[in-house]
Amino acid sequence: PSAIAERIQRVTVRQGGAGGLARTLNRLGWNREDLDGWVTADLRIADFLDQRIYFFVLIPPDEITAYYESHRDEYAAQSPEKAKEAVTAKLTQERGEDKRRQFMAKVRQKATIRINPPISPEQSPPIQPAN
Repeated sequence: PSAIAERIQRVTVRQGGAGGLARTLNRLGWNREDLDGWVTADLRIADFLDQRIYFFVLIPPDEITAYYESHRDEYAAQSPEKAKEAVTAKLTQERGEDKRRQFMAKVRQKATIRINPPISPEQSPPIQPAN
């Protein structure tokens, strides 16, 4: 619930406040429950990707040390332990993103993706949220 509330708050700010959010929801034919459902699904997808991809990214200690040694000047202000933690996080993020791109490429090969031409909001039928 707190993650959903935080995400909805960010969406509200991005839409220019409560009034902007209300106008956007109205244009989409959505209500607050639809928005909650969409945000919940989006967070589930992020959790899935985290479990499916990032959880299995393991960086061997020798690679961490080698990266640290070759970029020591970037981490001069940190203790060696903190620097290696930062290097581990950086390499894990980079490898995770590579694995995510590979995973999405495989999914896209199996999917049919159709991008409709843009239409004006007046012509736009209400968008049905995914369940």
